[in-house]
Amino acid sequence: MINRFSLLALAFAVLSLSCGTPTAPIAQGNISGRVYLQPRTGQIDQAKHDIIVALTGNQTYTTTSVDSGAFVLSNVNQGIYSITYSKAGYISRSMDNIQFVGNGTLKLSTVYLNQADTVIDPPDTKNIDRRVFGYVRLYDENGDSLSDHSGVNVTINGTSLTATSEKSGIFYFEKYPKGKFDITVSKAGFQDLVIPQITFPDSVTLKSKSQLQFQNYTIINFIKQPNITPTIDSIDLSPDFFYIQTNQDGSRDTSIQIYSAGKVTPSGYGKRIWLFMVVDNTPDVSIDNYDDSRPSFILLTNPSRKFNNVYKSYSTGQSTTSKRWHIEHAGKDVYVRTYVMWNIGVDIINPQYFENPVNKHKILSGCAGSNVLKITLPTEFKLQ
Repeated sequence: MINRFSLLALAFAVLSLSCGTPTAPIAQGNISGRVYLQPRTGQIDQAKHDIIVALTGNQTYTTTSVDSGAFVLSNVNQGIYSITYSKAGYISRSMDNIQFVGNGTLKLSTVYLNQADTVIDPPDTKNIDRRVFGYVRLYDENGDSLSDHSGVNVTINGTSLTATSEKSGIFYFEKYPKGKFDITVSKAGFQDLVIPQITFPDSVTLKSKSQLQFQNYTIINFIKQPNITPTIDSIDLSPDFFYIQTNQDGSRDTSIQIYSAGKVTPSGYGKRIWLFMVVDNTPDVSIDNYDDSRPSFILLTNPSRKFNNVYKSYSTGQSTTSKRWHIEHAGKDVYVRTYVMWNIGVDIINPQYFENPVNKHKILSGCAGSNVLKITLPTEFKLQ
């Protein structure tokens, strides 16, 4: 027989179970956008798209675009994802590190897939196509891809040879010299971009069309001057990177880190922004004139667009990245400028840049510089 005390204990147990901490629901939402097919010639294809859109992360979501180019990935859990757009006969495009918080719809920027330059018919051995080709993609001052990539002139420096891009962004050189040459990319409304040491094949021995490689890239991103402006409010030396280090063999190395703080205007939500800093011993420091160390690229993600972590590091030592620049300029004034550019989603690790093989300077398209401030480098370091 169950007494009243047993019933009371049972009721308390049921109450305890029902009042446990509930599991928070996972935030879900939709991710939408548009993707178009861009043939090598003619208009953008807006019919029979059937482009596969795949979102991958902790889970995978897949859909197919409709004739208007629109697509929706529904009931997506919050998380960090990569997205890939693909269709047979076209060059796939991917974007990484898409941070989705759920609870709404995230609208992605419009994407265009270039038609692949392939030889559909068997090669004609009596009439070999020995052209070389490349791709250029245009972006406006907002960091958005244009739908028409035509009218870009690509010139082989030191020659009179120029190719002009078609709407899809493809350009051809019918004639070209063999060897390594700098090229200049130009278009009205854009700042010229010089890319060093592009390899052109021997047209005599070439068996079919050949795609050009632009250092580490197959597509040139040609970007307008951005409509954002950086301002440096202050520069300082980081106390955590300002010391003398005693090595195992008893030798000593010095390290220093200069960092700037400021803001980017206008503020607000939008695409993320890359920042980097250049330093030199003259007030005309710029992306074209700075010391020989590599800039560090920082992604700005907050809507207020304030920053305090853009930096340049120097250290002596045995590594290939070690520099004595801060020792050679100890006690002297040096000058700092910060640059900004849109993160257009091509590479989440770094923005697209080319390199001058002589001085190792980075060459970028579509960046805007700040005011210049100066700081005096120290003559004494603290022992770590």
